[in-house]
Amino acid sequence: MNLVDLIKSQITPDMIGKLAGQLGTSETQAKSAVGAAVPTLLSALAGSASQAGGAQKMLSALSGLGSMGDMLSGASADKGSGLLSSLLGGGTVSGIVSLLSKFLGLGGDPTTKLLGYLAPMVLGGVMSSFKGKTPDAAGLTNLFAENKSAIANAIPSGLSLANIPGFTNASEAVRSTATTATRNVGRAAETATDAASPLKYLLPLLGLAAVLGGLWWVFNQAPAVPAPAVKAPVVVTPRVPEVTMPTVPAIPNVPAIPAEALKLGTDLTGWFTSLTGSLGGITDAATAEAALPKLKDAASQLESAKSVFDTLPAPGKSSVLSIITSNLGGLKDLIAKIASIPGVGGLVKPITDSILNTLTAMGS
Repeated sequence: MNLVDLIKSQITPDMIGKLAGQLGTSETQAKSAVGAAVPTLLSALAGSASQAGGAQKMLSALSGLGSMGDMLSGASADKGSGLLSSLLGGGTVSGIVSLLSKFLGLGGDPTTKLLGYLAPMVLGGVMSSFKGKTPDAAGLTNLFAENKSAIANAIPSGLSLANIPGFTNASEAVRSTATTATRNVGRAAETATDAASPLKYLLPLLGLAAVLGGLWWVFNQAPAVPAPAVKAPVVVTPRVPEVTMPTVPAIPNVPAIPAEALKLGTDLTGWFTSLTGSLGGITDAATAEAALPKLKDAASQLESAKSVFDTLPAPGKSSVLSIITSNLGGLKDLIAKIASIPGVGGLVKPITDSILNTLTAMGS
C-alpha cells in the first residue's frame, strides 16, 4: 500500500479549491503545496513514531479525528497545529514551516495554516490504511517502514529535509543506496570485460601457427602428420555479485494501548488547545473576568480526566503522560505571563493553581 498516494487520493479537487481560498493562493499553487507538504509530514511522523513513546502518542491523536469534510475549518487548522506541536515538538514544526515557505514561495503564516489543515488529513489517511482494524504501536511503526521508499520518492527534487531538527533525509538515503548499487554492477561488468580481453590477442596467434604449419608440409613433402589438437582456452566468466537492498530491522513488540487511554489522550490534546486559546485571549482585567467561566469549566474537565487516568494500567498512563509532559511547560509559561498583567493575577490565580496542581498530581 502506497501511503502517499492513498492520502493524496482522499484530497479532492473541491478540497484543493477550499484550501486555496483559505491560504489566499491559486489552486495550482495549493496543489503544488500539498504535493510537497504531504510527504514531508509523513517523513516527520515516521521519524517521531520511531522514537520512544512516539507511536503511542500518535495513536492517541489518531483516535479522535473527524471526517475529511470537517478538516478545512479554522478550528481544524488550530487543532492540526496543536497536534503537530504535540507529536513533533515546536522546533521541528518551526523548521518544516521555514523550509516549505522558502521552497513553495509562501509566507510563514500561510505555510503554518497549510500544515495545520493537512495534519488531520494526513493522520486520517494513516488511520484509514488500517481498514477498520484497531491500530497498535507495532502496526503503526511497520506501516511507516513499508512506506519509507514511497515517502522519500514523493519528496520533490530540490527539497532537502536534512537541516530540520530531528530529521533524517530519507529521500537522499534511498537515492544514495540506489547509486551505490548501480556502481557495483558497473564495476562487475568492467571486470568481466577485462577478463575476456586476452582472447583478442590469442586468436590471431593461433591463425598464424596454422599457416606456418601448412607451408612446412608443402616444402618437406613429408607424410601428413596430424597436428596436435589445440585445446581452446577455457573462458571463465566472472560471476557478477548480487546486489542486495537493505532490509528493514525487526520491529520490537510494543504493549497495546487501551482504548480508554487513546480516547483520554485525544481529549487532553484538545483540552490543552482550548485552554491555551482561552488564556491567550486575556489582556486585561475585563478579558480575564470574561474568561473565568471557560477556565472554571476547563478545571472541572481536568478533574474528570484525572478520575479516568487513575484507573488506567501502566502502559495507558505512560501514553497520556507523554502528552501532558509535552504541553505542560508551555502552559506554565503562559500562566506566568498572564499573572504579571495588572489586575489579572488575583482573578485567575485560584483556578490556574488548581489546574497546575491537578496536572502535577497526574504526573507524580
